[in-house]
Amino acid sequence: MDNTIIYDYFKLPSKIEHARKRYTYYDWLFWQQSFMSCPNAYDDNGNKIGFIPFQKQVDNLLSYEDLNDNVVDMLNFKWQEFNRYLDDLTGNEHDYLRTKFMLHTVSSSNAGLEQSTINECNQIEEASGYRYGFINDKAVDLTNDFETNFDNILSVLE
Repeated sequence: MDNTIIYDYFKLPSKIEHARKRYTYYDWLFWQQSFMSCPNAYDDNGNKIGFIPFQKQVDNLLSYEDLNDNVVDMLNFKWQEFNRYLDDLTGNEHDYLRTKFMLHTVSSSNAGLEQSTINECNQIEEASGYRYGFINDKAVDLTNDFETNFDNILSVLE
């Protein structure tokens, strides 16, 4: 069983924070550019150095910020939906997931809970794909029964 998607969902708050810090980086990059050109500017190889007009630089900055807004919105949506799922769990189930996937220390195994969490994460991925307009695979709830899994996959293909 591949639990990396669960680890990824527990890392969503740090991903959101990182995406928010990108605004500062984009702003810093914007102001590091030169807004003036020189007709005699050449690089070390003797090639004339091009100049990007100010309006184009502003457009690029706004495009980066708009893209980053979408990323932050999508990550927030995933985190909210994942928290709804965690709130529906019992205290012991919630503690087990946090201990295993955040603290990386667990003494027992709960494969059924992990599988249902993976299925929920796949459902959230599918929902975010529909909501934010990118193509995503349909989520299929997997079990330990091969025939049931195969029938579920075939039903998606129909």
